[in-house]
Amino acid sequence: MIHFNDFLNTLKKNLGELAKEYGSQYKDAIIKDGTDFALQTHVKLDEWLQMVVKGQLTKDDLEYLLEGQKDLMRMETLKNTGLAIAQKDKLQRAMLETVAGSIFKMVP
Repeated sequence: MIHFNDFLNTLKKNLGELAKEYGSQYKDAIIKDGTDFALQTHVKLDEWLQMVVKGQLTKDDLEYLLEGQKDLMRMETLKNTGLAIAQKDKLQRAMLETVAGSIFKMVP
């Protein structure tokens, strides 16, 4: 069994890596908004994490489920950074992919 806190630590690290693509000035905002999303969807993410571990969900399945949750990713911190709207949409998609990738990195 993989614990949610372990996933959260992996996610924060991976979001920090993602932030490098957008500029260091966005790193804290990306990590905060991604973490807030994970905490807000904790119950579902934990359930999906365990399903991935059991081989019940593929990465495509997981990305589809996460896409249904994207409205919960409010990106409040990033709204105040001046990031262009087009970049915000691209970043939101990349953040959801990072959540999915972080879950799959947890699976042995």
